Amino acid sequence: MTVGREFERIQKFKHSGSAVLDGVNYAYVIAPYLYDISFVGWCKRLVFSLFFSTSLRPINIEGHSLLLFYSCRKKNRPDYDYVITGVRNSLNNDYDYVESEEQFSLLQFLPTLYRLPSSFKLTSGYEKGLMQRFSVSLLIAKYRTTAVNVMSVLSGHRSCVVTFCDAHPPENLFAQMAKAIGIFTVTNQHGQYRLLNHNNMSPDAEAYANFVSERMLCWGAATRSEFVKFGVSPERMMITGWIRQCQRVQKSEDGSRTGILGVMLNGENGKESNFVLIQSAKHVASALAMRYFVRLHPANDANNYSHLLDENCVAIERCGLQDYLAKVDFSIAHMSGAVIEMLCSGSLIYLLDDGCLADIFCINGLSYKHSDDIVLAVSEDLESPNLSKKRMLELGHWFNDDSDQPEHIRSAIYFNG
Repeated sequence: MTVGREFERIQKFKHSGSAVLDGVNYAYVIAPYLYDISFVGWCKRLVFSLFFSTSLRPINIEGHSLLLFYSCRKKNRPDYDYVITGVRNSLNNDYDYVESEEQFSLLQFLPTLYRLPSSFKLTSGYEKGLMQRFSVSLLIAKYRTTAVNVMSVLSGHRSCVVTFCDAHPPENLFAQMAKAIGIFTVTNQHGQYRLLNHNNMSPDAEAYANFVSERMLCWGAATRSEFVKFGVSPERMMITGWIRQCQRVQKSEDGSRTGILGVMLNGENGKESNFVLIQSAKHVASALAMRYFVRLHPANDANNYSHLLDENCVAIERCGLQDYLAKVDFSIAHMSGAVIEMLCSGSLIYLLDDGCLADIFCINGLSYKHSDDIVLAVSEDLESPNLSKKRMLELGHWFNDDSDQPEHIRSAIYFNG
């Protein structure tokens, strides 16, 4: 698969060491941009590098040794926003806080072009043609410009830097620069990370492949196990649970049923599996004389899926967890963080293994290879609701252990010896 080949090429670029400058490996910083090798992707990298500047916004700078950094405020993802908010709420007030955003700048091309010749030399380990290396050089030059501003924020008596997610370019740069000058680095999990292979490879793999911080606040034992498989020391993975605004929403136990099943879509990196999910939902709904509701991922466009729906579909829309649980009797899904929401709520959920399901989700009693297997499992679980709910909650704890979360967050950040 093309994405799989690009993943291997990008990792080889990182490990070549050709892009290391002043203790920062810029191949890690720009890795998420390198998967789109189309002409449109090339043009986007060109425009971004020449006309967008990373602006740092100090929210609270009082000279504290602990610094928090967040770069995703403009992504319109409340779930992202709450991760950094949850960390801040768990800490004492003895921290500085900085955000960044990419802003259009007619002058950014000047510092980018100034650093272009020396940046091109850093791409020798990237095994692509001159045109692709040129766009990669521009990206490196742009982030070398950003590094000048980052260093001004890191200066002082910093002992620890916490980023939202060091897989994101500005935060990866921040973490690497902090490590280079001896500052302890911590980052957060913000989705259900899973090892990918040639069947399901996507840029999501950078969630673990781009992990450069010394510690991660992770959701549960499932994530820690995945990172250990990738070669990460388990001591770097501190279980704090999913940092989210709504904790432990529970499915109603009044025994009433709506006659509706839910199908929860992946993000657009799992678009092909989303098509299979909808077809499976239609089959299961028909077999059980039910209707179905399609819950969109924040990244989904409903227009990409509307043509697949039939008269049994009651709606296709985004929906909060509490409202969603009230609508459906059970859910069919694939691999997204929403799966963990369902498990932790004790709500019945069944994952369709279409050949692209990550190993972390291939668990007896959770994943099924055929729609008819799901029909059979649903029928059995509805007959034994207490046992099935117990199974879901136990699985949920393996994926997400958020017990004593504030204390565990503080311990992971303040005790970094």
